[in-house]
Amino acid sequence: MNAAAESFVQDLLSKTDHPILKHSLSNVASDPAAFAGRFYANLFAAMPGLRVLFPADLSEQQMKLAQTLAMVVSGLDESDAMVPLLRRLGAAHRGYGTKPAHYQVVGDVLIKTLSDTCGPDWNDDLERSWQRLYQWVAANMIAGAQAAAHAGAKPKF
Repeated sequence: MNAAAESFVQDLLSKTDHPILKHSLSNVASDPAAFAGRFYANLFAAMPGLRVLFPADLSEQQMKLAQTLAMVVSGLDESDAMVPLLRRLGAAHRGYGTKPAHYQVVGDVLIKTLSDTCGPDWNDDLERSWQRLYQWVAANMIAGAQAAAHAGAKPKF
């Protein structure tokens, strides 16, 4: 993402999206394990080949997903501080075998799972807010993965 696009996304997130993202996250926080379980079920249904990238027992991974969502949404007030964290997360995911193409599928599945979780609270504005947030997160994670690749970091797979 170029600097102008990132600035635009930052502005949208900080001025309009943050309150509704935070509010919608309460639906996830009410039962994070159930949300994460639905997310991974949806992910593996959408792209069965990804299952091999994850441990057999997903309980720890499920908690990490819920915690990461909470961290990202709560960190929007200080999004500049989030960028290095997201880039390290992207570098780590590269090490697990994540490819840039996986981010689109994960984003689509995340939006679907959030929509299902929020039920009647879900609307077009909320969907666009989550899409903008996910695009920003994915762009920073991909940048972190690319930096790791250029630095010569070897994937773990």
